[in-house]
Amino acid sequence: TLSEMGRMEDALRSFKECIKYGNRDQAVECSNREDPTAWYNVASTYAALGDRPKAREALEMCRSLDLDKTIALFQNSPFDDPEALLERFQDERQLLLANYDPNADPQSPPALALDIVERLREIEKTPEFMLERMLETKGRSQAAYGSTYYESWK
Repeated sequence: TLSEMGRMEDALRSFKECIKYGNRDQAVECSNREDPTAWYNVASTYAALGDRPKAREALEMCRSLDLDKTIALFQNSPFDDPEALLERFQDERQLLLANYDPNADPQSPPALALDIVERLREIEKTPEFMLERMLETKGRSQAAYGSTYYESWK
């Protein structure tokens, strides 16, 4: 894609055209201004360009259209599927609960792990965290810290 080739200004123009007119270019996946994926792409591109105010505005639009989809996009979930991501988080929580004893010391490793992961998942949903992570990674995959995913704990 244009953004993967480093042609951020061209990518931004393409995403904006897509939002304005719908999908006129098969290389751009969006249908109209109500498509959160298109707004997410605009936010990521502005973040790659270092334009915090415009990245924030596009991210807020994306979140207002579909928060769950925005979180899935942000987490780089397979096929940007909110249901797949929710299932993954539920599996993650079940794994943590399997090692957790509610009667044990709250400072025990399983109790701390459960607490930390639950707090992390809440933080990841906040617009501030999303924006900072987008800016930090220059619009690339924000889920680069994948070690928080439960697959690495098995």
